[in-house]
Amino acid sequence: MFNFRIRQTPHKALQHLEKTIQTIKDLGIRCVLHHPIKYNNQHLDIIHRDPTMRSYYDLSTRIIAEICIKHDINCVIHPHYTNPAGSDPNDINKVNEMKGEISKVLAYSKEVFLWENSIEGLFTAANSRWVEDFVEPLQLQIVYDVSHAFISYKGDNAKLIDNMEKLAPYIKYLHVVDSCGFQHDSLRLGDSYIDWKHNRIHSRQAIYL
Repeated sequence: MFNFRIRQTPHKALQHLEKTIQTIKDLGIRCVLHHPIKYNNQHLDIIHRDPTMRSYYDLSTRIIAEICIKHDINCVIHPHYTNPAGSDPNDINKVNEMKGEISKVLAYSKEVFLWENSIEGLFTAANSRWVEDFVEPLQLQIVYDVSHAFISYKGDNAKLIDNMEKLAPYIKYLHVVDSCGFQHDSLRLGDSYIDWKHNRIHSRQAIYL
């Protein structure tokens, strides 16, 4: 599997990307895109306060959806990374705003996008209601970043396992790296504190990123 992380690029680069996608597919290799992380050196956020940032999020999402539909591939997408727009899960206005913006993306294609959890903010395991607020009502396909969730839970393996079991019907891919549980460290499997031995869901998922 090839995971192409897309950056802020001109039109010609996207044409080259499409040619590369087709070449990879012709070799019988699965290809997955990754939505841009930043624009103008700022992290993207689906409910960013800056209208220019929100406009780029929408435009890039629409373009990527068209490419993915054309080539029958998926794209990993984050609703936010650092969540500068606010991360209080009790703020129902922010929850509804994010839910509405995710719904707009789903209107481009429900099948294309795979939604990945971040570490802090609304769309993370740090929000005890992220499944009920977003995943279940919108029926989202999830790329579950195990280390992100582990850090959200501050290294609590029991909470991590419970959350993964709860999300099992929605998890399409697992992003697996190890972590100490306190910072974004992306360590080699088995080199830190995630309890892989007792976390059985990873053995039931067919695809990893």
